[in-house]
Amino acid sequence: MGASMELEGFVELQKRLNELGKKGKKVENRAIQAGAKILADTIRKEVPVSNIDHLHIRDDIQVSRTKRKNGIAFADVGPGKETAWRAKFLEFGTVKMPPNPFMSRAEKKSQNEVLAAIKQEIRKELDI
Repeated sequence: MGASMELEGFVELQKRLNELGKKGKKVENRAIQAGAKILADTIRKEVPVSNIDHLHIRDDIQVSRTKRKNGIAFADVGPGKETAWRAKFLEFGTVKMPPNPFMSRAEKKSQNEVLAAIKQEIRKELDI
């Protein structure tokens, strides 16, 4: 379970990075990680925390390495294997519990900040 985010204007930046070859991939990786960390922090703030003594979802939010699928770079952000099963109950609700879509809220709240961080990292690396 992870958050997914489409960022406008990122396609043009990716094209420019692809033109740079190997350096572009490194810059792109750093930029994706910068945005993913912001999303992870926002998810941590949004997830409810119980008073039960166990590993909380908030403490198990993870950011994967940068991956590529069909030439598009991304990082998975969300609860780890130990807590993902509980996060689904919170996000989507159950028969006895209404949904508390903390991941969706975090994605919406952080979208502009994530895009800004990605752009800033790219500009910093490329001296734009």
